[in-house]
Amino acid sequence: MKSPHVAVLLFLAFCSRSQAAGADIYVISCPATIETTQNLRSQTPAGWSQVANLESGHSPSRWHNTHWLSGASFSTGHPSDLVILAPDNSNESSHGRTFTSYWTFYDTAGVYVSCSYLGTTVELTRQVPPGYKRCEVQYEKKANRNIVGISCSRPKE
Repeated sequence: MKSPHVAVLLFLAFCSRSQAAGADIYVISCPATIETTQNLRSQTPAGWSQVANLESGHSPSRWHNTHWLSGASFSTGHPSDLVILAPDNSNESSHGRTFTSYWTFYDTAGVYVSCSYLGTTVELTRQVPPGYKRCEVQYEKKANRNIVGISCSRPKE
């Protein structure tokens, strides 16, 4: 698990860099976890029966699963159109604790951020307000690669 102190310091460092450069910041906070349920899509096959995960304490027809935030991506147009963009570049922090991926947008009217979660195909998405030209996702540089922060910036006019 990431240290909240490191995350706060990195976020503040990013904000001060961006404010000093004359940028307006839009901070994106993906939910840390989501809950999903799993159901059979059809009748139980002949000769078989459903069994609930005894550790979950839920009925046999539904399994509740907690999924942890694992990544974020950006798209031009709604993500259901499958135009997910690769980052323009990525780099490691000077202290080697984080790495950051960057995206730059020229047409900012239809940019979406998507949050992905471990162990599920369910993603959450929201549109980034128009005018934000550069977005970044900062990850811890540990094996679990927790997200430290997601933000977009636009130049002040």
